[in-house]
Amino acid sequence: MGRRLLTAWESMPPRRQVLVGAPTMFVLLLVVHLVGFPHLTFARSCAYAIMEAVPLALVVTYATQVELVRRENATGDAEPGAQQSHPADIGIDGDIAPDPAPTTPGAPNSGAGQGIE
Repeated sequence: MGRRLLTAWESMPPRRQVLVGAPTMFVLLLVVHLVGFPHLTFARSCAYAIMEAVPLALVVTYATQVELVRRENATGDAEPGAQQSHPADIGIDGDIAPDPAPTTPGAPNSGAGQGIE
């Protein structure tokens, strides 16, 4: 079950990971603030949980993408459904930036026909 859940998490696009992770982190942090800091009011605990949930969800998403790239580089291929890019290529909206100059065989910049037989 744990492996299946981890694979499902890693196969999500980064945007969805943040959208799923932020509310989950909010609930967990709210419980931590209510139980661990009994002197805080409920409103203040909610405020702290909101302020901390979004950055924590972003950190978890970034760490997931870094781990996928590390695993891809170590084995030559990533887990099923993994993103095939470096985390720095992922924009704020979760989309992966295109390669700067995609080439096809026989195209002028592909190196084909330059005297290498």
